Amino acid sequence: MVGADGRVYVFFGYSSSPNNDIGYSTRIEAYGPTLDVSPTAGPRGLTAKLTGDNFAANAQVKLYWGHPDGGQLLKTTTSSATGTFTNVSVVVPATGNGPFFAVDSRARYPAFIPFTVQ
Repeated sequence: MVGADGRVYVFFGYSSSPNNDIGYSTRIEAYGPTLDVSPTAGPRGLTAKLTGDNFAANAQVKLYWGHPDGGQLLKTTTSSATGTFTNVSVVVPATGNGPFFAVDSRARYPAFIPFTVQ
């Protein structure tokens, strides 16, 4: 299942009946990168900090304002050996609408985080 955050969710479990009609999930795992922003709202021109996790290791990560297809490229950073980057400064552009997107050069699986322009 793909969640509202764009990540893939996998449910693990079992059925306790002979007909497999009664059961429950015992574990849920999420796959794909995550992106956080601080603060989550502010005026155009504000410097925000982006933090990412679960990207490909040692990969270039492009940070966009708006969708990567047609959005504004703000900055390129490099993920760590564990696929993270922390507190990368970006300026909220004077035009366009978010959210912020991040896409690495290896897995190319996008992550996004909403930002409210005030």
